[in-house]
Amino acid sequence: MAYIEFLPVKPADDIGRIRAMQVVDPVDLAHVEDGKEYELMVTTYS
Repeated sequence: MAYIEFLPVKPADDIGRIRAMQVVDPVDLAHVEDGKEYELMVTTYS
């Protein structure tokens, strides 16, 4: 069994730099918003 969460990420404002990401609290699938970028986080109980 696994639990899946999504980490919303926000790209840095300066386009000329490498995209630095700011990570915030994870959300579950019910709170994922269309058009936003997320990193997938999978947790297993094994």
